[in-house]
Amino acid sequence: MACAPAAPQPTAERPGSTTRSSPQLDAAPSLQKTLSVTPAELFGQDIPQYVREALRSDSKVTFDVRMPAGYNPSRPAALLVFIPARPRAKLPADWRDVLDSRQVIFVAARSSGNTVSNGKRISYALMARVLAEQHWTLNPNRIYVSGFSGGGRVASLLTAQFPKSFHGAIYFSGVNFIDEAPELYQALRHHRFVFIAGEFDFNLEGTERSRAQYEAAGITHTRLLVVPRMEHDLPPASVLDEALAYLYLGG
Repeated sequence: MACAPAAPQPTAERPGSTTRSSPQLDAAPSLQKTLSVTPAELFGQDIPQYVREALRSDSKVTFDVRMPAGYNPSRPAALLVFIPARPRAKLPADWRDVLDSRQVIFVAARSSGNTVSNGKRISYALMARVLAEQHWTLNPNRIYVSGFSGGGRVASLLTAQFPKSFHGAIYFSGVNFIDEAPELYQALRHHRFVFIAGEFDFNLEGTERSRAQYEAAGITHTRLLVVPRMEHDLPPASVLDEALAYLYLGG
């Protein structure tokens, strides 16, 4: 983790824009978990420098976790770390079956919305990966990060700075390309990335531009999914399934 951290500033969206919240997933209680941990408890004496600079070692971070139905430690699951645009992540109800069929553990930190500094949000996502590794059996080739709107932008900053932490990403209606540091993208050429935006999404043009910049940088394992008639929102389950299917081709 030697890369320079992003400036710890909140990720802003277009002035006056709104993010519509999706209905919260109504899953069986046994599939929903809440875990709280501090950097010191998670990493012991080996707190990564980036996390140490962004968070106090005794800062309690709470994570919402949804386990896939039928999870079995003998069958390693995929991991999808999600960075929300609002303080707490909510899932479209129809995503449940996809997360189950694809055997995806979904983890999102609370208090990680667009008003929180990038440094904290990236640190939470890094912690989420380690927390999942400590608690469940993961497929080491199917560890992904994602985010919606400003959360997608932070996810893209994370993938550039910490290419070994995740093996791909889904950018939902928000993504950035670090023009001033193209060398950061060399390590991403074997990863897979899915860019998603709605047909009427104000972030569609920026999403298309960032995808083109990835391709120009030699990161060619990318897919752009434009959802018909969708505005600035999370896509239906069929789009999530298509995105995960593409990421799974990488391992």
